[in-house]
Amino acid sequence: MQPLINRLLYGNLWIACMAAVQPHFAALLLQKPAVPLLDFFLFAATLAYYNFDRWVDLWFEKAQNERQNWLKAHTGEWLAFTLAPGILAAFIFILLSFSTQIALLGGVGIALIYSIPARFAFAPKRIGWLKPVLVAAVWTWVGPGMMLAENGQWITAQLLLTLSYFVWIVCLSLVFEWRDRKHDNQAFAANLWRKKSLSQLVITLILLHAVTFIFILFFSNLNLIFTAISFSMSLGISVWAAWRERELIYLFWVDGLLLWVPAVLWLGQRFG
Repeated sequence: MQPLINRLLYGNLWIACMAAVQPHFAALLLQKPAVPLLDFFLFAATLAYYNFDRWVDLWFEKAQNERQNWLKAHTGEWLAFTLAPGILAAFIFILLSFSTQIALLGGVGIALIYSIPARFAFAPKRIGWLKPVLVAAVWTWVGPGMMLAENGQWITAQLLLTLSYFVWIVCLSLVFEWRDRKHDNQAFAANLWRKKSLSQLVITLILLHAVTFIFILFFSNLNLIFTAISFSMSLGISVWAAWRERELIYLFWVDGLLLWVPAVLWLGQRFG
């Protein structure tokens, strides 16, 4: 069982599945139709990109952690998880509508900018606050952003809901920044939490989760009780992961919030 879990998490299959869920979460949040084939593209593209980013970390940053150690011991699988989904994503990209292709290029561009190794003077990873912002920008772009770009007729409520999604992804990114505070290259990468305490992280997470919850409460038609449950769960898992500081908890439970939260909201809309 453990080898399967390692492949799922360290091989980035899990986070790729989470990416595939986001168009449906965005459609639920904004009450817009999902874009056909986008979930398949995001699965393949995310799998290829995350594994590509690990290659960058290995060769330029000499990163040492549980994930990198597993990947170095399974180089063949790592290469397959990079190249095969990359080819599949390129094929699916051709099948998408021209407007979807154009919209996706923005997200791809932001993702590639994020991957610039921190050893370079112009790398975003040198600026601590910019790292979670870029991560949230990519996920927001390919989630709610794609819904808005495809369907047009933007209204204030939809823009604010998109902003709430962005703030929530920033929350999750900050938890990973907390994890990385001990591993970031001291000479190059600035980390928001290196000289701060867990209590400061918890306060930040509470405030940002509250902003997200309030925006969704006032500007969506999602069920109040299930919305409260979903974001309470998100906050609880985020704090628990930061407290335990175990790699598998971060990768399964925090990344898994990209599935748990929309699943609870969907249940609320369906049965609440």
